[in-house]
Amino acid sequence: MAVIRVDFEDLPGTPRDTDGELSPSRLIETVNGPVASYFEATSYGKSSIATDAAGITEVLRMPDTAESYAQEALLERLMADARRTAVDRGYAIEDYDRVGVVFSSLASLPGSQVRFRGYAGIGGKHSWYHGDFSAKLVAHELGHNYGLGHASSWRVHEDHLDPLHPSGERLEYGNPFDVMGRGDLNPDAYSWFDVSSLAQLGWLSDTAFRTIDEDSTLRLYRFDHQEVNRSRLMGIRLPLGANRAYWLSYRHAFPQLAERLTVVRADETHRTTLLLDMHPGGTVEDAGLPVGKTFSEF
Repeated sequence: MAVIRVDFEDLPGTPRDTDGELSPSRLIETVNGPVASYFEATSYGKSSIATDAAGITEVLRMPDTAESYAQEALLERLMADARRTAVDRGYAIEDYDRVGVVFSSLASLPGSQVRFRGYAGIGGKHSWYHGDFSAKLVAHELGHNYGLGHASSWRVHEDHLDPLHPSGERLEYGNPFDVMGRGDLNPDAYSWFDVSSLAQLGWLSDTAFRTIDEDSTLRLYRFDHQEVNRSRLMGIRLPLGANRAYWLSYRHAFPQLAERLTVVRADETHRTTLLLDMHPGGTVEDAGLPVGKTFSEF
């Protein structure tokens, strides 16, 4: 991963986030530390991410002002200018699989349209870091680069017991157990991508998940640890048609889910997931289906 650090005539200096200056050592420590560990673990050693001093640029002055770039919500022009400037300075940007651009917050500039802290193209190689280069954010944006959408949840009101009640609402980042939602990179309880995502990324073996469309009795094993036996069944897919499916899994790293079945509805075209709260009336933190309970959509 290459990281291009930029500043502007009207916003000069080393890019910063809430923890201070984003120096090369900080960027390298973040990418090669918690972010690298996360992808090594969640891919079962099939993928990795790293950077080095050659991949971290000096602070490059952009050709236009920060106020000018801030009028564009997605900052595509900023990325193009950053890449061009880095190449002109001799950085081998094309040699890297992932390219991020890092800059101080533009939120306070007049008319700023930049609302995100991080942004990345789904299935692309570019990511943007707007006054934030935390490990959680970097892992999330790189997840988009790998091709994943957001991990949402469906929240129903306390007076409804149906986890899919139509009066509920979609919370865009509502899954607290997945880094594509609001999960974290706590190494003791990594917020792994959902098994549906792992399957689509090719990180699960063919024996680790199964599609079923008839009554079955199956033993499901945990998936959320790097040292699991990957030949065991770790995901069950129940097709719903039109590239949608329920995915069932068992997350053991979170104590409140240790004896519960995690249920998500996956949009396999857009690679988004929707966590269902199988225990309505509380919080999504205990969303799993408890042992002895059943759920039917029909």
